[in-house]
Order: sequence, then structure tokens, then C-alpha cells
Amino acid sequence: MDKKKAALIWALLGTGFLVYGLYCALTTGGTWYLIASAAILMCSGAVCLGSAVQIMRRPDQQRY
Repeated sequence: MDKKKAALIWALLGTGFLVYGLYCALTTGGTWYLIASAAILMCSGAVCLGSAVQIMRRPDQQRY
């Protein structure tokens, strides 16, 4: 898989997790398990975005 395509997929996945986690956090009404769920979703989004950054910083593989 192309490096840019893989990074784009991870970035879109991470952004989706972050947006949904933020939505859950703003619409929970103070329920503790929904707040915890939103925090987990937002952490997952941050991990996915971190993976996208690592993929883009990885040096290109040389083919011989």
C-alpha cells in the first residue's frame, strides 16, 4: 500500500474517532459511562492520528 494512502486512511479514521468522541462528550448529560466512552474514543483518535504521522515520517523503502 502506498505510504500516503495508508496515512490518509489512518488520519480519516482518527478524525472520525475524535469527532464522534467529542460529540459524545458534549451530549452525555453527565452520565459517567458516556463520559468515559467519549474519553476512550478521543484517545483512540489521537492514537490513529499518531500512527498517520509516524507513517509519513517513515523513510521510503528502497527497492533493489
